[in-house]
Amino acid sequence: MLDLQNRYPGVQPFSASQRALFFGRDDDIENLYDLILLEKLVVLFGKSGYGKSSLLNRVMVAGCGGGMRSAFIDFQMIEGAAIENPDIFYRQFCSLLAWEFELEDHTEDIWSAPLGPVQKTTNYVLRHI
Repeated sequence: MLDLQNRYPGVQPFSASQRALFFGRDDDIENLYDLILLEKLVVLFGKSGYGKSSLLNRVMVAGCGGGMRSAFIDFQMIEGAAIENPDIFYRQFCSLLAWEFELEDHTEDIWSAPLGPVQKTTNYVLRHI
């Protein structure tokens, strides 16, 4: 049962199961969705508690309903040493993508190629995601 009197989940973002509680930002959802389709990189920036994660969750739900696949990658899950080493960072990023999409991880196959980490990541996504 929905509790409309206490509809805010606190510091946790709204989830897909709580979509009925998240309303009033339809224009924001549509604009962000359209921007993501147009641009290679979209940065959503704002103060803590402004609803960025909830907005992203709603856009992800809209994308999945439109046949798109989306993954929420928590970069806090990437080890600290990877932040200083692009090769490790991109390798872990590819592994997280495979894990999020419940796919077999072929990272090691791609990482044996004599390419830079960005090219390896691009190849990984194009071939396996």
